Amino acid sequence: MKSTRRSFLGGVAAASLPVATATANPAPAQLSIDDFLSQASSSERMRYHTNALMDALAEMHPERSWRSHVDHEYYYALIVGDVRGGTV
Repeated sequence: MKSTRRSFLGGVAAASLPVATATANPAPAQLSIDDFLSQASSSERMRYHTNALMDALAEMHPERSWRSHVDHEYYYALIVGDVRGGTV
């Protein structure tokens, strides 16, 4: 078989492709919420639980938008449901 520039370049391009099966990293295992909470810092746990409470309130009262604030100087957490679009 006669070697041409095109067949040579095609072979070089094919040889430069990584071999997916040999070099692929396995997918990381799914982290459960219990694993996350057991490893999380205090501030990460606080943020998780604050967001979970806002999600539950949003399900109960979808007409409002929810926001939170945690104040470490005066030691309080505040979750506020703002009225959306002027409706009461």
